[in-house]
Amino acid sequence: MKKDNEGHLNQIFRKYYEGLGVVDLNKGIISNDRILAVSVLYPDDGGEHSGYNLNHKGYGLQRLPIKNAVSLRDDEDKTFEVFLERLIDLSSKLIG
Repeated sequence: MKKDNEGHLNQIFRKYYEGLGVVDLNKGIISNDRILAVSVLYPDDGGEHSGYNLNHKGYGLQRLPIKNAVSLRDDEDKTFEVFLERLIDLSSKLIG
């Protein structure tokens, strides 16, 4: 059974991406271009949560910022761990 949490995910995205910025005092700017992802964590409730993920097959491209929801299941489920590893890899490519 698919749950529609798109409204909730969009509210979180607006608050923590569109409504937030990173201060660069050397350049004198506030920008959200360094925010790579907004991810919502849910307890495992048997539902699916919509959003972007890091598994794009086409050309190895990733649209930024990433907006997704991750359902936390049990210790054997590595979904969240894999997501964090891929996000760290992506950030190291961008920041260098």
